[in-house]
Amino acid sequence: MSEGEVDLNKLREELELIKAAVMTRLPFIASLLGKVRIYYSSKVSYPAAATIDDDIILGPEFLNYSINAKIFALAHEVLHIAFRDIIRGKKRRYEKLWYFICEAVNNTALNEVISIPYGLNVITMYHIRSVMTPEMYRKLPAPLEDCSKDDIYAVLKHYVKEIKIPVWVMDHCSDGISDKGELIQEGDSAFYRGRAESEEREEAVKDAVAKAHIMQKQAGRGAGALERLVERLLQSQVPWQTLFRSAIREGLGKTVLSTWRRPSRRFPALPGLKRLRRPTCWVEIDSSGSISQRELESFLTEAYSISKLTDLKFVVWDAEVQNFFNVRGPGDFKKVWKAIRGYGGTEIQPTLKFTLENMRHGDLVVVLTDGEIWDVEEPETKLLAEQVRNKASTAIFVTTSKDCIWPGWKNIRLRLSTLEV
Repeated sequence: MSEGEVDLNKLREELELIKAAVMTRLPFIASLLGKVRIYYSSKVSYPAAATIDDDIILGPEFLNYSINAKIFALAHEVLHIAFRDIIRGKKRRYEKLWYFICEAVNNTALNEVISIPYGLNVITMYHIRSVMTPEMYRKLPAPLEDCSKDDIYAVLKHYVKEIKIPVWVMDHCSDGISDKGELIQEGDSAFYRGRAESEEREEAVKDAVAKAHIMQKQAGRGAGALERLVERLLQSQVPWQTLFRSAIREGLGKTVLSTWRRPSRRFPALPGLKRLRRPTCWVEIDSSGSISQRELESFLTEAYSISKLTDLKFVVWDAEVQNFFNVRGPGDFKKVWKAIRGYGGTEIQPTLKFTLENMRHGDLVVVLTDGEIWDVEEPETKLLAEQVRNKASTAIFVTTSKDCIWPGWKNIRLRLSTLEV
């Protein structure tokens, strides 16, 4: 027996029981908990902590926790690893503020599925709200509950001198320590590919998170805020171009039917495929001037890549439709580029009306915007959006700043090099 006469074998057995119990309620957490390395050290002052090396270290205080508190503590640290909170925090100017936000978001999400045990002193979104003023709320890109950690940090960092952060917020070894204590769980070697901050490690963690998320879905245990956090993480780690192409392919697939009148050439016993018609993709570009040149170039490159699969019609708009182009080749793309020169305010109703009147059933509709649309929440706008969506095979928002959430529309955030959870 070592580490201050603690029965490490008993601790290992208890850890196995905890993982089995969590698996029935939250497979996402249990799956990741089985992949990480876990140590016990009598030298640390905190009950549990995730490190920059993606390990978890348990301290003496952890041994005195109730079983429910132990489950919550382990799940909490697993989320720090899965969401890369510590590594991302090292890149922030106000590191303590970043962890304050991470603690609040993660704990609030966890509380929906693993209630915070009585007496456990944790930070939640209540603490975030307690430091926010009406001015701070107005600067958020969405309601607080819908904002990412990056969204909240981007606002609060300007008020860091006014915010009182609880002293216990730094409950991790963000800089790592040389002596982590006794190894309790070896973890999965595949999870620890490459160095802690390498792209190889990021890819390994992303794969583990994706697999754990699938397990959660298959178990039919969606977890509200936690599920949204995970899906946001997975989406932000998948290139936006991949999401865009997938959404376009899905829409194109709805214009193809199987038919027995023309058997498959490759498999005569099966029906062949019949395309109802060559669909048109309506590409509507916000010309208010807030979309950067790099973002626009990236988007137009993707639009050009689908021009062989569908006819393209570009609508350049701001408060009204400014220009309309049939795009058939590279020369037409140059016309679109020159037409986008920053007109004025952003209202989408006229563009939706124009599209609804001119599109055919089964067409695809893609809107490129920064999301700062003045009339996006008006009832008439929402009705037009619903009518366009019902008429289209797929409707997609590609946003560069603020998400636009309309029922039935796919929302894709165009990020060139950012990670947001």
